[in-house]
Amino acid sequence: MFFVVDVASVPILGLEACTKFDLVMKVDGLTETVYSKEMVLREYKDVFEGLGCMTQEYLIEIQQDATPVVHPPRRVSFSLHGKMKETLDHIEKKGVTKVGKSADC
Repeated sequence: MFFVVDVASVPILGLEACTKFDLVMKVDGLTETVYSKEMVLREYKDVFEGLGCMTQEYLIEIQQDATPVVHPPRRVSFSLHGKMKETLDHIEKKGVTKVGKSADC
């Protein structure tokens, strides 16, 4: 693993030594592979199916001195209320979450 730092110092190993130890290598060219949406969906089919639920319990660790923050709900443009309601109803029906009532909708 390498770390790139912006300091004025003399390096311990130069390019020649790094190349001899196979720490770096010269790349003469790059090939660009373009993947279509269908190719990605076929290759990683398991990632795009279902809800993506964890199969086991997962522990999220936070810093002991972390300060909890509560953000107000985001406002949604009136023109998007219908689409938002459809989406919320859909995810609630699938069991992803329970949708609470808001004064905004």
